[in-house]
Amino acid sequence: LHSPRVVLDSMILLLKVAVDKDSGRPGSANEGLILYLIRLAVRVESYLLFLVNHACRGAYLERAGALWEAKVRGLPTGDGENDGPLLDQLQQMHHELREALQGKVSDMLLYWAK
Repeated sequence: LHSPRVVLDSMILLLKVAVDKDSGRPGSANEGLILYLIRLAVRVESYLLFLVNHACRGAYLERAGALWEAKVRGLPTGDGENDGPLLDQLQQMHHELREALQGKVSDMLLYWAK
């Protein structure tokens, strides 16, 4: 994995911009951009969760499959010498992104749904 911190910091900054661009009502000129940024952040968060689950489960299975049980070359497996700090960093980044999505972004979407 290359520069996961940079990607996450940029994603959180984009979410902050999306919340700042909110005019308080759906149908504004920025609605498409805001929804796109939220979808992108959710996909990044989903991939982070996949990486964390993959590393926590050890990825020890030698079979092809779906979800985090599949062996994927190049991903942290939790049993490597350098995987511990990387796994901790990925878990922390997932937590930060989840907080951002469940904070002001979620509040904004709930306000739009009223």
